[in-house]
Amino acid sequence: QTLELQLPEQLPLAHCDVGAIQNVLTNLLGNAQKFTPAGGTIRLRAEHQGRFIALAVEDTGPVIPAEQQELIFESFVQLNRENSAGPKGVGLGLKIARNLAELNGGRLTLTSAPGRGSCFTCTLPI
Repeated sequence: QTLELQLPEQLPLAHCDVGAIQNVLTNLLGNAQKFTPAGGTIRLRAEHQGRFIALAVEDTGPVIPAEQQELIFESFVQLNRENSAGPKGVGLGLKIARNLAELNGGRLTLTSAPGRGSCFTCTLPI
């Protein structure tokens, strides 16, 4: 796997609990590593979007069907784990990550499309 960082030299400071957001990013990067096949790419991006900073973790793993995209943020839900590497969890990571983003005044969202993989984006107020 390849990890690409797309981080601008200058960003405004986010108003957040740094430890909580580190937990969010650790979860998102860990999931990307589990679900991205060998030779795939994981990308961490940060960008200024109006009154927010957006932190995005993109991967070239399998597509998450539209009808399941909100479901994966529920407690104890795991999708497509049959052939994935790494230890199996209990399905709380994304629920906790979303809650931490919201407690910090932001959001955690997902987009996933064929040929593009998945992109989880955490927005935080500046």
